[in-house]
Amino acid sequence: MNTINLRQVGRLGALLILLAGAAAASDASAHAVQISGKHTQAEIKKACDDVNGVPVSGEGGKGCFNQNKNTMVACSKDGDCTGFVPD
Repeated sequence: MNTINLRQVGRLGALLILLAGAAAASDASAHAVQISGKHTQAEIKKACDDVNGVPVSGEGGKGCFNQNKNTMVACSKDGDCTGFVPD
């Protein structure tokens, strides 16, 4: 499993990776879904591992791209998470 470290690719690269992940969530478009509660880094990692997702991380937090469902979850350092799902 590959991990994308957003710090290594820079801010522009990080934005492109996140946008590509969100765009890949659907041929046409995707929409954001707020995920309730606060989630720890360990919970995010476990959920990503459970779906064989691609972990993403950076200065702003962590997330996961699920290649099987073309969905993405992005979480802040505070544990607030947003999902991106196909329309």
